Amino acid sequence: MDIVHSIRSNNKKNLSMEEVIEEIFWSNLNEITREDMISVVKPYLLEADDIREISGIQKLYLNPDGAHIDIFEDIIIMLYSRNPLKFIKATMENPDEGLNVLYIFRNRGVFTDYKIQMNELIENEESSEMVEEIDAFFRMYDSLCHT
Repeated sequence: MDIVHSIRSNNKKNLSMEEVIEEIFWSNLNEITREDMISVVKPYLLEADDIREISGIQKLYLNPDGAHIDIFEDIIIMLYSRNPLKFIKATMENPDEGLNVLYIFRNRGVFTDYKIQMNELIENEESSEMVEEIDAFFRMYDSLCHT
């Protein structure tokens, strides 16, 4: 059964979201129509709320087929906007994918002034571990933008 049919028929309940994301990664994404990506896959992925799920979605941006990159970019930006701290934590789970995801932020102009965003997140954070992750995320972003 293909992944779109599985998501549509709610067979996804037999699999965790992480497992579905892994199946999406290894599916031939060129065989999934743009319409199905937008109407089925994207809404499903936007339900992600767990750090491992968000990390897996970041990996989809680098799918072996190179398919539907713009849709994955939209999803990634939306997940960041919904919960920047959870997104940053997910990015730090797999820094290699995380670094590639930062290209999206740069190329799409997500941050008008990344230092303002960084400082707002740090000001509201009590965990020193999370402050370090926020700092590392934005240092990677700064490094990427100035190379």
